[in-house]
Amino acid sequence: MLSIPTAINLLANCILSVSSTLLLVAIFGNPEHPVWNNPIKAWICKLGMTATCCGAVLNIMTLSTPNMSEILLNSGLSMTFCWLSICQWEENKRNKELEMHSKAKITRNSKVVKSVKKPKTLSNVK
Repeated sequence: MLSIPTAINLLANCILSVSSTLLLVAIFGNPEHPVWNNPIKAWICKLGMTATCCGAVLNIMTLSTPNMSEILLNSGLSMTFCWLSICQWEENKRNKELEMHSKAKITRNSKVVKSVKKPKTLSNVK
């Protein structure tokens, strides 16, 4: 049977590992994300989130009962990463909807011209 602090730490690390993985996919799976504008910033972000995810997975595997300060830290990190991954997902969804809306607007406003008739003038009227 797990103690309450161990269960809280386990839950926090499960949330942290899932949300940090989702955030990695959301940010680095999008080639147009602003993080790609600066390669140093991209590598720091990638390494930091990867280390966070790996640390959370190792905490899950060991089922350790750390100090209360570490449990509080893991809980705060898990809530922050969860909130951040939800916000990133909503932003990606909104950007895709705006992109689809703008493409539909362009398609709707453009007309296909099947044939061009010569305008009637006095010289070509029979």
